[in-house]
Amino acid sequence: MNREVEIKFLLSGSVAEQAEHTFGLVGREPDTLRVAFFDTPDLALFNGGLLMTNPALTVILRARFKNSENKGTSTLKFRMVGALPIEWVTDEAADTKRELDYSFDNTSPDKPASDSFSVNAKVRSDDFNLALQVGGNIKDVFADPQRDRLKVEANGDFHWHNLRAFGPVDGVLVWKHVPLGPTGLEATFERWILPSRGTIVGKRLLEVSTRAAEPELESTKAKVLALLQSKRLNPESFGSKTKLVLEQYR
Repeated sequence: MNREVEIKFLLSGSVAEQAEHTFGLVGREPDTLRVAFFDTPDLALFNGGLLMTNPALTVILRARFKNSENKGTSTLKFRMVGALPIEWVTDEAADTKRELDYSFDNTSPDKPASDSFSVNAKVRSDDFNLALQVGGNIKDVFADPQRDRLKVEANGDFHWHNLRAFGPVDGVLVWKHVPLGPTGLEATFERWILPSRGTIVGKRLLEVSTRAAEPELESTKAKVLALLQSKRLNPESFGSKTKLVLEQYR
């Protein structure tokens, strides 16, 4: 199976701010999003193992809205290092996508990509806003195909009422189809401003992502990394953006 792979690099702080100017994002019109994740208080879905019948499987539950729109998108995503079930395939009609997911980590640059499968659905802003409240019904954010898929993979310890919202993160800016100079590639840039919470210091993050066919993962990763480093934009070593957002709102 020759799949597409999403290759991600994460910049932070002043490096993230510098990159916005380096790649000309300031003069481009971005999409503005409101995003929230859903998990147990101890992140049992994201950390994997405790609530799934397959202990290697990790789960991300997310909803996001473009500002001023009444409908957004909810996403159920499964990830694991290794192969997901072969029958989990990309199907535009069902709004499912099978791909590889690679997040660069300079402490482990040779780590393998994760196999990823997403199920998307439309969600009403009213259901989303209610789910953000303490005691809100998070289950209503997700459609029947998403609930059914999660029910099959979860063990008896999973219950929707044990989940809580992480976020929302307001004002997430997304720039798409940004040229990456001499690489000939295009990237999507996402800027996340995470506010300080108690003793947790706020963060400024910029995720740079591009896509390639699976056989081109290593060469594409090398091109983008070389470009970033040539501009003194060194990626962080703390893994994925999703992990940081979840930890910021714990």
